[in-house]
Amino acid sequence: MRGARVLAMGILLLGACGGAQDDRTPEATVASLAGALEHRDVEGAYRLMSRRYREEVTLEQFRALFSDQAEIEHTAQRLRDRDGPAEEEARVTYGTHETLLLRREGDTWRVVTDVVDWYSQRTPRQAVRSFVRAIEARRWDVLLRLLPEADREATTEEGLRTMLAGEGEEALDHLAAGMRDALDGDVEEHGDHATLPYGERYRVELVREGDVWCVADPD
Repeated sequence: MRGARVLAMGILLLGACGGAQDDRTPEATVASLAGALEHRDVEGAYRLMSRRYREEVTLEQFRALFSDQAEIEHTAQRLRDRDGPAEEEARVTYGTHETLLLRREGDTWRVVTDVVDWYSQRTPRQAVRSFVRAIEARRWDVLLRLLPEADREATTEEGLRTMLAGEGEEALDHLAAGMRDALDGDVEEHGDHATLPYGERYRVELVREGDVWCVADPD
């Protein structure tokens, strides 16, 4: 009995210190994080971070971020004062590094990613993804459509196919692989121009023409 009382007391103390963490729902995880921040529980807050985050940021690096107490308190308070339920999302990888985004609506999950507009040009990132897909599928007609108007007028679908035949196709595949690896990177957008860095020194340059983005220079 004494052991049980000690165990129960320990559980209560953990809860009071923000150490008892409930991660069964997003709201519970946020509440646990707020409690850990309020009680300066660095290890507790760190355990709530994702595996990917912990692979990139060590506990000691995380601990160093706790130096600004005013910001820690402010963040904890804002987490406590949040409005409404959490918006739950999920990502599923399929095919060749394709990602499907889903969002919970009530008791069901709905697909957010547009799986019909396969070669979208609505955003710079979508235009680059479409460029990569078109290369992999050898869709010369789509590649031509993805070029700026001036370049489209200077060549044809057959011209692209002939120009990129043989060794050109191997170089094109290498280009597509590098661009695909960078699709989750930061797109630098300035007005009607955008840039997506990839590899160690390359950049995809894009321009907006009307309502669509075109790949001006894949480097």
